[in-house]
This record gives sequence, C-alpha cells and structure tokens, in this order.
Amino acid sequence: MLKLWSLITAFGLAAFPGFPAEQNSSLLKGRLLLPGIVSTGLFERDFTLSSDGKEIYFTVMGPGFSVIMTTSFIKGKWTSPVPASFSGHREYFDAEPFLSDDGRRLYFLSTRPLPGESAPSGWGYENIWVVKKKKHEWGKPVPLDNAVNNGDNNYCPTLSKEGVLFFTRSPRGGKREAFLYQAIRTSDGLYLSERLPFPLNSHSFQFNSCVDPEGNFLLFISSGHEKNFNINDIWASFYSEEKGWSHPVNLGTCVNFPGGNAVSVSLTPDGKTIVFASRFLNTEQIPPVLTYENIHLFVQGPQNGSSDLYAISADILLPLREQARWDEE
Repeated sequence: MLKLWSLITAFGLAAFPGFPAEQNSSLLKGRLLLPGIVSTGLFERDFTLSSDGKEIYFTVMGPGFSVIMTTSFIKGKWTSPVPASFSGHREYFDAEPFLSDDGRRLYFLSTRPLPGESAPSGWGYENIWVVKKKKHEWGKPVPLDNAVNNGDNNYCPTLSKEGVLFFTRSPRGGKREAFLYQAIRTSDGLYLSERLPFPLNSHSFQFNSCVDPEGNFLLFISSGHEKNFNINDIWASFYSEEKGWSHPVNLGTCVNFPGGNAVSVSLTPDGKTIVFASRFLNTEQIPPVLTYENIHLFVQGPQNGSSDLYAISADILLPLREQARWDEE
C-alpha cells in the first residue's frame, strides 16, 4: 500500500496524525491522496476531514448510486472505508459531505425527499441536509430550511469558521446554469441566503465551491471557461474586507493538469491543504502488453479515467493572491 507523502509544514498536514511523516520533494503539484483507501478504481470525489485528522468522509459514485463513505485512522493505519451510518440507501443519492469545525454536524447533498414531498429517482432533486452527532453516533438527517432549500437544486455545502454557509444553486428542469451562494444564520436560527456578488458568478457555469475556514478565499469549479485547461477547472477568488471578492483566477496546471477534469474541491480544517477530485487517465499505467489479468489490475487502480482524490499545498495560492485583481484596480 502506498503511503500518503508527508507534507510537514509546507503541506499543512503536520497537525493531523493520520497522515504519515514521509518526505516528498513534490509539494506543489497535485498528488494522489491515500491510494488504495480513498483513491482506487472507483469513482471517488468530495473530502472532509475531522479536526484531529483521524476521520475522513468522501463520496463514491456509480451507475445508480451515490454513497458517503468514511474511513478512520486507527492503530497507525486507515481502515477500509464503509458507508456512513446515515448513507448507503439505494433509493436516494448522497454526496458532498462537509464536517463542521467541532465535528458535531455534517452537511451534505441528498436526493431524499423533503418532508411532505415525493422525490423523483436519480439526480435533479437536490437539497442540503445536516446530521448531528449524539455522543459518538450520527442522528437522523434533517433538511435545512427553505431559505436554502428553496425549490431549486441546492448542493455542495461548506462553512467558514464564522458559520457562513456557502453552496451552489441551479434551476430544476434541465437548464444548464449554476450560481454560487452564501447563507447567514440569523438570531432566530433560520438562514438568510444571497447570491454572491460580481465578480463571482461572472462565469457561464460555476459550481461546487469551498470556502477557506477563515473566509479569506473561495475555491470553485468553472466549466467551459475560455481560460480553462480542461472542460472543468478549479478557480480561486480572494476576499478583502475593503474590496470584497477579487476577480477569479485559474489555479493552473498543478491542479488542473491537462487531460484531467475537475469534479470537486475541498480544504483541510486548517485551510493549508487543498484536496480535489479529478477524472484523469494515466496512459503510462496501461500495460504495454495487455492480458485479461493486468487489465483487471489497471481498472481496479487509480488514474484509470475515473475520479480520484488528490492533495496539494494551499501555498500554490500565494502568488495568485499577489496577482489578484479587484474592480477598482
């Protein structure tokens, strides 16, 4: 089993004992995350990590299913992933988990029906739910209120440390557009949501955002942009108290490597490591002489053209932050 490289200080994983300490010279290029655990031959995406670094939640998708999986770091190694206790039901799809800072709440997308409604099968009926931990067990999921789940498709929840919810909203009915939103919880416990202002939402199709815990930057996927290296690329916008959100910038080929296609983007709880999913076919891994046996081995491993998880230091954002541009400049 390949170990995850150490990213001691530059990679920001030193605080998480679940990641082995192993030197690696390539800290500023996306590398496979935990091959054989969260990066296999399956379609893996999404990532959220507990603050102690010992529990991961991610998504495994396939034809006719989407399940939130979890793995724990016990006795020096990661356990075989299992479905989260609240997920794994064939009749609806779950994805895009996000753990709160205290680890007591987990937000996620689900196609399960809202109370009093019936949901069609498959994608196209997506709402944001939250499940709370009682002692050491997850309780029963409940949907967020209708300021968030407003009848459109709402998905990909992440929160800043201040409790601001960032998510994506797109219309139901097949129209291909998506917009980035935020929602602030009011004193009565309800949400007040608003579409993020220009220059965010200036791309034709942007989705699956992830906010820095301190609220200093927002990562998201843009589809079909003229400056993309692939169909779907990961972009960043930086926040200034005086100027608001900057014009988005592409993260470049260290994340958006040519031939890949971005699926999701996440951050570790300290904001120092970017974890992203990309569909990428590594043709160098295809055996030069094909047999039935080595074809099986190839398709069961990562980088077979399906989606895998990768990690990279958030230090790649430093030069982009220096180059960031606001309207008045």
